[in-house]
Amino acid sequence: MINRNIRDSPTRNRKLKKIQPVPALSSSSRLLPTKTPQISIITTFPDELSLTLVPSTKAHFIDAYSKGKWNLSKVPCPPCMPNKGYMKPPECYNEPSRLNAVSQYIDLPHWHEMFLFKKCLSRLRKNFQVAGVSLSIIDNYKCHFKIETMLNTNFVPRCIAIDSHAILSQGYFMLLDASKDWRTKCNPLVISSPYVRFWCGVPLITCSQEVIGVLAIFDRFPKDSFNEESCSVLQLVAKEIMEMLETPLIDLMCKFAKFSPKSGNSDFFKVNEDLKILQKQIGRPTSSKSSLVFEKDGSGGRYSQNNNYRFIKYGPSSSKSKSASTATSKEETSTALVKERDLWQFLFSVGSLKKAATILSKILATNYQFDFVYILEIRIAEPYQIQREFYPSNEEKVETESFEYFNKLLKRKNTQDEFMTRVIGFHGTNFTTQHFESSIHYKAFMSEFGIEYKNNKADF
Repeated sequence: MINRNIRDSPTRNRKLKKIQPVPALSSSSRLLPTKTPQISIITTFPDELSLTLVPSTKAHFIDAYSKGKWNLSKVPCPPCMPNKGYMKPPECYNEPSRLNAVSQYIDLPHWHEMFLFKKCLSRLRKNFQVAGVSLSIIDNYKCHFKIETMLNTNFVPRCIAIDSHAILSQGYFMLLDASKDWRTKCNPLVISSPYVRFWCGVPLITCSQEVIGVLAIFDRFPKDSFNEESCSVLQLVAKEIMEMLETPLIDLMCKFAKFSPKSGNSDFFKVNEDLKILQKQIGRPTSSKSSLVFEKDGSGGRYSQNNNYRFIKYGPSSSKSKSASTATSKEETSTALVKERDLWQFLFSVGSLKKAATILSKILATNYQFDFVYILEIRIAEPYQIQREFYPSNEEKVETESFEYFNKLLKRKNTQDEFMTRVIGFHGTNFTTQHFESSIHYKAFMSEFGIEYKNNKADF
């Protein structure tokens, strides 16, 4: 089976050389691990080969889901994913750099000045007629609600926060009815308090284009529709909030309350006498971020409500289904033999591409009991041409990514792409020279998830 590596798939880099006609060469690389019982992958008779496309797997789906390139509001449950009513959102594709940005914003003093955000968030609740609104920052393990209504909690585990899906979605993430979506219908925030149904959130994006959190509106009642224009309004508010977070707090105080640093005046608001009378009658609010909980006879000190989230192991209860579930769990365990994060950190520490490829081949062969594993670099050169007046007269070669007239390139007709391969690492054979059938690897390279190769005449 020959797989495409979709996690590290660079785009094709076209280079223009000054010849007649002027072509543009496009090259690209993939690392293709494969299993085969034979050392030499070469065929002379087409009927000996059986090639089938590799279906999408759970790893493929999770990898694509985490990249942040698509809007994830309406994603049907693929056959490779268990439809149990709950999906744990994966980490972002660029999680290390994202967490670095989170560390710069999560403890800003701005979060202690509620008046900075009160106006815009109140406007959202009023305009969209929803009960809940929240500003969240998502770190490695938790979704921290810096400002919220209706949730009455400071944080939830990242694995159950709907915000964790939203930071992976392009533009916005919207659920008209969370109780009907296969990813959230059994989520603790949906089946228990606060009983979220409608939910719509947009990412909080830093100036370095890192997503650190989410601005969300939600309600206990589902909605029939919610147009993209409304999502655009949320995006504008999120941008406004990020501008405030990136502005020094002292400047914001001067802007919002006409605070003068020289005067030392820190009284930004006039006390509402009616509110003071109301507090005497019913007590002070004791929830840290909500005015819905009061304690008249107590100390009046703030407290956070105790939120215990129980996770149920979803699965069939019948004996037949249990055996099937056991088989599935064994299969998932086998695919988790190699811990991806630890593996990549180790390979990067090796320092040599060939050494890392050889080690990776051995790890794959050992853990998955493959007879032969090799990693092949593939380069494809595509001939292009361009009119003479658009090509720099004093250049022999140009990079198309920065080429001014990139849109003037025309692919040459009736010409074949140049296909080149190079073995980077392998395990399972002592031979140093290998022969590879180009057409097989070309098909694997151009396929979505890879191809499975079988030799019908081979003895297994």
